[in-house]
Amino acid sequence: MIKERATKQKTLILSALRAVKTHPTADGVYEMLADTCPDISLATVYRNLNRLAESGIIRRISVNNSPDRFDGDTSPHYHLCCDGCGRFDDCF
Repeated sequence: MIKERATKQKTLILSALRAVKTHPTADGVYEMLADTCPDISLATVYRNLNRLAESGIIRRISVNNSPDRFDGDTSPHYHLCCDGCGRFDDCF
């Protein structure tokens, strides 16, 4: 695991991701933070999500023909995706 420097943006992104069980995309994380942190850019969200995933602090969920999703829960578990609505759920 790579040690990451904690920045304000990275801390906000990680907190937002760990506060939900919805497995948002990068765009979804940006939307979650846009009101409370209007100075954050979409590029910043993408960059920090990628760094957090590469260092193992969060989990990236690759989805065929869809944007990657991110999970703040790195404990061992599976994910279920509804083919109809696209909803993701944890499966322990």
